[in-house]
Amino acid sequence: MEKIKKAIQDFFALPEKKRFIVYGVIIVLIIAVWGYFGIWANLEEQNRLSSNLKRLDTEIARYRVIASRLKAVRKDLKFYERQFVLAKTLLPEGAKALEKLLASFEMKGREKGIEFVYFRPLNEVKFDFYAARRVNIRIVGSFHDIVSYLDELTRLNRLVSIENIKFAPRGKQTNVSNLLVDCNLRVYRALTEEEILAQQQAKKKKRRR
Repeated sequence: MEKIKKAIQDFFALPEKKRFIVYGVIIVLIIAVWGYFGIWANLEEQNRLSSNLKRLDTEIARYRVIASRLKAVRKDLKFYERQFVLAKTLLPEGAKALEKLLASFEMKGREKGIEFVYFRPLNEVKFDFYAARRVNIRIVGSFHDIVSYLDELTRLNRLVSIENIKFAPRGKQTNVSNLLVDCNLRVYRALTEEEILAQQQAKKKKRRR
């Protein structure tokens, strides 16, 4: 305490000019401390908040992109669900079922007295839930029998389309009672669950590459 009292007495014993200098230094120190803990602390907080806002804006933009993609994915999902239901309800499932269907096409033609010059199933093309196969056929018969046969094929409870039909008289005859007909049948079948799974796994492998 004595030392403190002596220091105070010595301070007040100083000339007035020196005391004002000391006062000025003390005031500057107080302002500097206040500035550091006040202004600089606020600036640091503002910088931190600004950084958080930028990060938040980036996250919002990213989630907006995800949300827009999600809408597209939902639309695609509905489309694929419709395709899947259609394939399962209308189409024969599996390659063997399709072979039986193709065999029935030939049998129906022969029952109507139609002669098959050739019946050539081509390679399958696989899609997400179904496969399509084209069949090239050349048949001979009367106009009535051929039209009746082709009409019956299109009325089957399966998805069958007839393409590129070409009628021509057989040989040198011009009588339409005996015609030579070339056409393509396009038949469809549903993929089995194993085939669908195999396709999905193959797509995943491609993406990883």
